[in-house]
Amino acid sequence: MKTRKNKKPNIFFIALGLLALGCGSSANTAQAVKELTGQVVVVGNEPFTNLALKTDSAKVYILKCDNKMKTLLQQSQGRIAKVFYKNEDNSVKPAVIYVEHVEFISKKIR
Repeated sequence: MKTRKNKKPNIFFIALGLLALGCGSSANTAQAVKELTGQVVVVGNEPFTNLALKTDSAKVYILKCDNKMKTLLQQSQGRIAKVFYKNEDNSVKPAVIYVEHVEFISKKIR
């Protein structure tokens, strides 16, 4: 009796291989933490104000963060800070950055 060899690859093994490739490559796509340095300021008019970071090049970035960080930044208006972030939205003006954490460099500028 002759055994017939299946020359078509099994769909299951192809799908399993593709799944393994997809899962393995997603671990390498973690976003790098970026940083900006500038003065913490408030922009806009009441009741539509936003915390922002004004850089040396006079570019302004709206800061989005959790409530604890927001309170800290509101109390630190005028201070120079290094802001660390991963995500940003450049589709709006001024650009929005989503703050991970902040390091203050100086005290308030008078």
